[in-house]
Amino acid sequence: MHVTANPPPSHGKVRYVVDRLADQLRRNSAPPLDDLLVLSPDEPLADDCGRIRQYMTTGEHADWWKMASALRAKYSGFQVSPPKREEMKYGNPPTDDAPLRDFVRARISHAKALWSRDVEGNWTSLQFSDWLRLHVDGKTWMPPLWPDLPGWSAALQVLRVACDLPRFAPTGTWRLRPPPSLSLRRSMR
Repeated sequence: MHVTANPPPSHGKVRYVVDRLADQLRRNSAPPLDDLLVLSPDEPLADDCGRIRQYMTTGEHADWWKMASALRAKYSGFQVSPPKREEMKYGNPPTDDAPLRDFVRARISHAKALWSRDVEGNWTSLQFSDWLRLHVDGKTWMPPLWPDLPGWSAALQVLRVACDLPRFAPTGTWRLRPPPSLSLRRSMR
């Protein structure tokens, strides 16, 4: 009797899907950061007409849109609406068995919401890709989301490799820092 380890061709209806990003991470490589940023396209500029508009006059609302549009023109991907940013940060998280690509997309979306808040607060003047390099290295005031959870950790490592950073960050970088405005106030005392 002859036994083979591979199924016969007649059983070929099962498709084997390889997670390319996971495979690249195993080889300590990743696509360029610009290729990864395409995974999370820019969200349309959302009107925050619910909570904020009720406190605005028509003129104030028009000024708000001018401010939002000006920041969007200067910073590609900027999102001014706090509810939309919350959705970008935590909406539709990947399931545990999702491909690594979905975790990378969610991590980029989460980071873009944090960056938008920093732009609006005048805490950064960096474009998103430059800010993201600092963020995945733990150099922004808000450290990356869930750096130790499976899927999220691998996505962080893919982004670190794409940013030409070492694969694993030193433990000390993952601490929460005071927001930039508080740091500035303390240094001025």
